[in-house]
Amino acid sequence: MPNKPDKFGVKYLLVVDDENQNILNGFPYIGKDATRPADRHLGAHVVLQQMEPFRDKGRNVTMDSYFTSASLNNELKKKCLLGH
Repeated sequence: MPNKPDKFGVKYLLVVDDENQNILNGFPYIGKDATRPADRHLGAHVVLQQMEPFRDKGRNVTMDSYFTSASLNNELKKKCLLGH
């Protein structure tokens, strides 16, 4: 994007424990992902992929508005990844 001040760099997508400030999971974003279903938004795919190790553990997920959607909310509830 021509208006961005930094045109190059590496973006990391991280899962962080807010209480202990530890990185729990993460990976660099390198562009298109062949494993992402065509009907799933990139943000939803990232959140579900990142949170898979915490499935059925009752963790709370806090995310930026880019990653938020009603369908993602429903999937997170099914996987016991949202607080009650």
